[in-house]
Amino acid sequence: TPDPSEFSESDLISSIVDNVYVPTFELFAQQAQSLEQSVSAYCAALPDDVNNTRDTAKDSWKAAMSTWQMIELMQVGPLYDDDNARRNRIYSWPDTNACLVDQDVVAAEDSAYDITGQSAPRKGLDALEYLLFDNDLNHKCTVAGLEPVGWNDRTDEDRIQTRCDFAAIVSDDIVSGANDIVAQWTGTDGYASIIKDAGNPGSSFETTLDAVNDISDGLFYFTGPVKDGKIATPVGLRANNCGLIPCAQDAESIYSDVSLDSIITNMKALRLLLIGGAEDDTGFIDFLTDVGDTDTANNIIAALDEAITLAESFSGTYSEILSQNPEGIEQLHTEVNDVDDILKTDFIESLALELPSTSAGDND
Repeated sequence: TPDPSEFSESDLISSIVDNVYVPTFELFAQQAQSLEQSVSAYCAALPDDVNNTRDTAKDSWKAAMSTWQMIELMQVGPLYDDDNARRNRIYSWPDTNACLVDQDVVAAEDSAYDITGQSAPRKGLDALEYLLFDNDLNHKCTVAGLEPVGWNDRTDEDRIQTRCDFAAIVSDDIVSGANDIVAQWTGTDGYASIIKDAGNPGSSFETTLDAVNDISDGLFYFTGPVKDGKIATPVGLRANNCGLIPCAQDAESIYSDVSLDSIITNMKALRLLLIGGAEDDTGFIDFLTDVGDTDTANNIIAALDEAITLAESFSGTYSEILSQNPEGIEQLHTEVNDVDDILKTDFIESLALELPSTSAGDND
């Protein structure tokens, strides 16, 4: 029988907060700063950009995006509040809209422009992806009357510079958003202290299990956005913009084509959260072992590792794989679905947790 002195729900909470959440938020804030600097350098290098600083800015974006994809499974507390407003400020996918970004590229030429009041699809990592990676300088507005007036008639040099100037504003706002998340979590009254205080008198969490459930809710980003949004929809297992066939335009990152990397990162984030950090840290796997369910503990890690191995075995970009090897992506969906099934049944039941409302009705 497991030794109860070795596991406590409080240890699990502290381990995930201190070993996973906070270091990841802090890393992202550092990367946002580097991103902002590389975008500024790119804008300063125009019109010639002889040293190809644009590529450096793209690489900085990819690094920040990769860490953000870890954070997608950490939408708890401050990132969950106000309909995920803090999350959406930095990355609002699937709510993205290049036409709205085009409108703001021009609007931002007015010195009175203020990005902080703008809607999520006009800013964040998704807007910045479009501004840095898209080579087509024409606007993307398809509905007459929405396009920025006269944009397509401007010179290439002017459009590149104007887009870059807006990219600098966007990247600056990402830094502010990232610093805000770190501030919300750390410090004396930060959410890290609040959630670690679960179960103590006066805590906003009556029991430690309530706080564990909060952390568990974040894992279910894996169900809707990853399994359905990033895999099933683009490969045509769900209706998409092409019908029910593979459709690269429905993938997550259509300009940078890092969609597969993001799926792999999401899976690795889930694994990290299940373990609680390093192998000897306390996580959900220890909780499952403590309640006597080593089968589920072993099964979920094995299923997840199988899916990660498959995803890492593909060669080429996601859009290439979707067109050349859709069967491979369908197989990935099957394997991700296996993980999801364990999460939604054995995992939740063994630990006496509740499914988040978003996943309760999803039975496919």
